Amino acid sequence: MPERFLRPARAALKPCLAAVATATDPTAAWQELADQGRIPNRWREDPRRCFPWFHGLAPSERERGLRHAPHVPWSTAPDDVTACALLAADVAGVERAEAAGRSFVSAMGAWSVVPCADRVMWVPTSIEGHRYQLTDTKPDVWEPEAHALRAIGADWGEVERVMDRLRGEASAMPPRRRAIAAATLGVWIYAAERWADTVAANGGRADPFTHALDVYDAGYALMPSGDGVLVLGYPTGPLDSW
Repeated sequence: MPERFLRPARAALKPCLAAVATATDPTAAWQELADQGRIPNRWREDPRRCFPWFHGLAPSERERGLRHAPHVPWSTAPDDVTACALLAADVAGVERAEAAGRSFVSAMGAWSVVPCADRVMWVPTSIEGHRYQLTDTKPDVWEPEAHALRAIGADWGEVERVMDRLRGEASAMPPRRRAIAAATLGVWIYAAERWADTVAANGGRADPFTHALDVYDAGYALMPSGDGVLVLGYPTGPLDSW
């Protein structure tokens, strides 16, 4: 699984990029992708899927604004033309990650530690920025890894052993990418394995951690969330360089 970390399939990336090659308005680009059948019509105005809206701001201002997700202005279309193409290039993967994320939240609700979150907000992330985004949390958000470890009663030594195992399994990956993937996925794999080992003590509750892993297996990431919104991260940048 480490090789799938922040690497969605995006099989339709080239035609999606071509569809918006001359666009400057992201709303118009989103509409063009719908008109060409690159995204389903149901994506155009679905309030259960939203995106931060900072169109027109300087890149530095937009980056600062994104740090406050999910408590930010939002729209049913991305605020960046390239982002429109990146998400449209992997419709099945995006919908898979959304379904898995909602299942994770629902299953975690058995502990009453994760508020209900039906709306999904998609935010940009990267291999270098992902860990920072997880720890740069703001008031009134919950951080998925922290809740998972608290719910499962983690032994940090055991978590680190899982991380070491993942680094060994992903020895062909670039060192930096391997380290970040192991640090993130190790938490979720440990939680899923611990759940399986203690299933009898879980009273028949649904396993939330396999759903979390499904988000990552689709190539996306769970991010700090709140206010009834589940935040998922999608990678930007040239994936082939990772």
